[in-house]
Amino acid sequence: MHKPSRKRLSIMKNYSVKDIFRHLRSAAITLAAAISVLCSTTACIEEYNEELPASDSQLLVVEGAILSDATCDFYLSETTPLNSSYHYPVVYDAELKIVSSEGEEYNVVSKNAGHYYILTPKLKADVKYSLHIVHDGNTYETTPQRPTPTIGIESVKGNQATPESNIDVLITTAQPDDPKETQYFRWMYDETWEVHPDLYTEVMYDPEKDEGVPLDKPYPEQGWLYHKGTEIIASSSAYYQNNKIAGYKLFSIGRTDRRLYVKHSTNVTQRAITKAEYEYEVARRQISNEMGGLFTPQPSALPSNVICTSGKHRVIGYVGCSLNVVQHRIFFTPRDFNVNIIRSPEVRKSGDEGFPGNASLYKAGWKLYWWDDKRPMGGFLESEWTREVHLDVRMIGASLERPEYWQ
Repeated sequence: MHKPSRKRLSIMKNYSVKDIFRHLRSAAITLAAAISVLCSTTACIEEYNEELPASDSQLLVVEGAILSDATCDFYLSETTPLNSSYHYPVVYDAELKIVSSEGEEYNVVSKNAGHYYILTPKLKADVKYSLHIVHDGNTYETTPQRPTPTIGIESVKGNQATPESNIDVLITTAQPDDPKETQYFRWMYDETWEVHPDLYTEVMYDPEKDEGVPLDKPYPEQGWLYHKGTEIIASSSAYYQNNKIAGYKLFSIGRTDRRLYVKHSTNVTQRAITKAEYEYEVARRQISNEMGGLFTPQPSALPSNVICTSGKHRVIGYVGCSLNVVQHRIFFTPRDFNVNIIRSPEVRKSGDEGFPGNASLYKAGWKLYWWDDKRPMGGFLESEWTREVHLDVRMIGASLERPEYWQ
């Protein structure tokens, strides 16, 4: 009988490829804005309802970027009033294409639920590119722009300031070609972490035999979970020495976070952007953080390089154009930091006071497992009841396929 050296704990992370502006659209456009105005002379509160013009209520939202030698992913949706039952109506029937100043065109190769995919060859540094959209009888175009080159990444590392602190993931860019020129970047990241079952067993309770029997196929001993960061992270080098961004915090992981219990990997994608795209990201973040204030700007006031060439319809979104992107992967293990591993699987001893019998427990979804075989020494199998989620990593969404990049 196999006895594990330690009981291990894992947890499922919510793996969802949410679109990067989803948190903005959730509260962004309001058809009926209810504003409470405090009377200046009394303590009364007067309710004020403003109906926004229809032209400002159902705006096209464009997300994505023109990338070199890549599958460019564009997402189209429309804004809705807060009282609408349709939160994020996607645009299914649009026509999209990328057009170069040399007359080359690249059309959609596939689309699914508002996502449009366009394959591009290696872009030319001296050629301008734009995205063309036809939707609901209107034509939209992005301002033609030359692709922006991206410098490299010098390092991505984890830093724990004190033994009780979270682990900050920090990025440092490579030295810029011109130390006097301000650099602008956008980063996205995805995470992978290995998980082990909380408890391990090779023997399970058979309700028909009312005894423990060896498993024909033991539960997997490891799996992998994934998470794609949905927040757009943008920064400028203006406040860094020689315009080199150093030690910029991308995100943090708590020292008790189960992502760090076995092994964790972060893959960072860096893309250089223009000053105009950076200003759009700053304004978008400000509106997202301050939405609901009396004097905050409306999302329709966001700067955009997408214009309607067939009318006066306004658009939300900024489509960048990059000559290349740079990626960097890093691995963490519990030995790298002061990680506080907490293991508390839900277990009960068979025969505990107020606990039903074996058959009743089995029907209720509990599993009886054996974790210590003392019979060769004249003893017995020590056993406990637990939920199957603590035995099978697949039940927390883990994949059993080992990633190719896993060390």
